[in-house]
Amino acid sequence: MKLKDILNKKKAVIKEDVSTMRLKSNIDQKWKDERNVEEDLVAWFDGAVGAGGTGLGDDIIYAVEDALERMRKINDAYKI
Repeated sequence: MKLKDILNKKKAVIKEDVSTMRLKSNIDQKWKDERNVEEDLVAWFDGAVGAGGTGLGDDIIYAVEDALERMRKINDAYKI
């Protein structure tokens, strides 16, 4: 198998080239329910990992875990 064939086979695995996409944030979006929020977050994560690799994915996961702890504390403070 030639190197060109191997590279073409690797490219077939990639869903889309996120580095050339013109992604825009819509921070004012009104979500219907929490599933829409989750889908948007997962789509953003997928694009970030596609562009930056799994090392970036690991960094984002750790940051989200830390943020969740902080968010739980904030949410619990309002339950008083």
